[in-house]
Amino acid sequence: MQLNAMNTVELNKVLEATVSVDIVALQAAQKYLESAAASNLELLLVELSNLLSNTGQSENVRKAAAIQLKNYLTSKDESVKLQYQQRWLTFDGNNKLGIKTNILRTLGTESSHPSNAAQCVAAISQIELPLNQWPDLIQILVTNCTTPNAPDPLKEACIEALGYIVEDIEPTVLVHQSNLILTAIINTMRKEEPNDRVRTAGAQALFNALEFCKDQFDRPEERNYIMRVICESTQTNICET
Repeated sequence: MQLNAMNTVELNKVLEATVSVDIVALQAAQKYLESAAASNLELLLVELSNLLSNTGQSENVRKAAAIQLKNYLTSKDESVKLQYQQRWLTFDGNNKLGIKTNILRTLGTESSHPSNAAQCVAAISQIELPLNQWPDLIQILVTNCTTPNAPDPLKEACIEALGYIVEDIEPTVLVHQSNLILTAIINTMRKEEPNDRVRTAGAQALFNALEFCKDQFDRPEERNYIMRVICESTQTNICET
């Protein structure tokens, strides 16, 4: 199946069908996506990222686009994951940049939680950061988390992305940015942070970062500060919905 700009509407309908309870529609959608991927996976991922970043699309379509995109980028099977990572590196640089730009643009615009775009960011980061690619990613995420008056959904999605990244990446890859990342995570957990979702996302990110931030926890002054923020955070009225 040759994917092109003329059948984006069809792809939209296919993505809607991937969350359908109709087994026939679901199987047809899966077959379509498999065929499109076999024909031109790179273009399919571009189109999926375009739909994901389009706030005019239904939330079902955007969520389905993110899920499909992530599933073509990573896998729980380590051997398959390695194949996917090597495949990503063969893609055209402009297409990769377009996909990454679309995913970053999506952060903070989703109504579903946790952010599906954040998981896509993390999947690509696992491929590129160890190769010193996407060098501005961490700074972008940290800035979005710490900028005063940044929209709460953007802070939440970016701190989720940081949490996913540090959970799986080899700590030595980001050793020079570990303090920056930990500072951003702790900042979102402070009692002064008024948004419950942001604080909860910060707490989850810190949990994910425990191994990543081992050096900071080994230093008493830093460990005591982190523990104080955690204890103060437990006194706030966090209610997950």
